[in-house]
Amino acid sequence: MQEEHHVAGPEAELAVAADPERKLELGTDRKHGIILIPKPSDEPKDPLVSRKDHYDGRTSETTATKVQVSLTDSSVSRPLQNWAPKKKYTTLFVLCFAAFAGAATPTAHQTGYVVISHTYHKTPTELSYSISAAVAGLFVGPLILLPFARVIGRTSLIFWSLSGAIATQLWAAKMTGRDDYDSFLISRLFAGLFGSVATILGSGYIMDMFFLHQRGK
Repeated sequence: MQEEHHVAGPEAELAVAADPERKLELGTDRKHGIILIPKPSDEPKDPLVSRKDHYDGRTSETTATKVQVSLTDSSVSRPLQNWAPKKKYTTLFVLCFAAFAGAATPTAHQTGYVVISHTYHKTPTELSYSISAAVAGLFVGPLILLPFARVIGRTSLIFWSLSGAIATQLWAAKMTGRDDYDSFLISRLFAGLFGSVATILGSGYIMDMFFLHQRGK
């Protein structure tokens, strides 16, 4: 049975063209010999593939010879991955919802700012500045907050940033007095700062959970 390699993306194609043996080092898909990018690791918590792959109860170390065998072995019965598809897609759904919530929170009032303008005795144009403040927060937030992901981790940063976004919503809801206009604007700015985190960090999880050939075309 002749093996067939389907290169997953131009990066893999260049890598294999430069070093034909690298296609074995990168690992292969169980069915079609697809080159796996990123390269499988030894980390047991890697959601993709570990460097020891199991085939029907047999453990095969991924040396060049063993991987060559796995390409033509039709007895492989399950995907070579540590995370089940259900876990991956559940995590993806949570990340998408978090990104939506984070992006929608700062400008949640945009359809009603004409009505809100009466609360602060401001013109609709002046109330529209709150949208500008929210967009500014969404723009600047990643530059300020993303470095903290290296300190407390991505998941913790998303959790605390969304908690901060909820707090700014409560803050804005309490600003009901005529003189609370400036505080309301500041709350929209901070809502943008906190809400931007999930929209930026989510793509990193997709890179960690799915191979190149599994992502959007």
